[in-house]
Amino acid sequence: MQSDDSYTQEHFYVKEIVDHQPKSTNIEDWLADNGKMKKTKYRIRWAEQYDDPKHDTWESAESKENECPILVANYWKKKYPDHPHFQEKKKPILQNSTVHNRKKRKHPDEKPIEPVKKVGNEPMFDITLKTGDVLQVYPSDLKIIDHVIDSKNSLEDGFYIDCSRWEHTMFVPLKKPSAMPILEHLSEQIQDYCREKQLQLENAVRK
Repeated sequence: MQSDDSYTQEHFYVKEIVDHQPKSTNIEDWLADNGKMKKTKYRIRWAEQYDDPKHDTWESAESKENECPILVANYWKKKYPDHPHFQEKKKPILQNSTVHNRKKRKHPDEKPIEPVKKVGNEPMFDITLKTGDVLQVYPSDLKIIDHVIDSKNSLEDGFYIDCSRWEHTMFVPLKKPSAMPILEHLSEQIQDYCREKQLQLENAVRK
């Protein structure tokens, strides 16, 4: 066992959900959050050096619903893109700082939460969660926290980004066309991040 001085904690990031079992579980079970979901597992594709099918693991659906609801919702939307849940009229935008796994919709008599001021008028993208709420993401919600550059596969190069609206860390690849709108919105932040890393590298060399 390593001593406390040499111990470093390794963080594992979920890249995407690629499958589920048993196959009898479907989107209606997910939306209803019924008994089937307690026995359902998701096949997890991990990020960084573990981004390979041989490193996939099967994890509890309930735990991933709490840890990364955005990725879970994206998984079911990819499997059922025409389902009414993803096509119906949008619900009130979530304004809280984190996403909670709420099973009940907000009562219509409840007062809406005051919107948070954002930089820019248009969100970059939105996602419909299981609750029916639509989460809209603005540039000011995002912060670059890490990066992968010069990996063996250029498609795996990119930035890890935290969003103030949920707890999960999002990976944004540099070479995928679908990520271009996000990268364009974050161009100034990317430049600042790269300058900061360059200064850290230069200071380390001087020492």
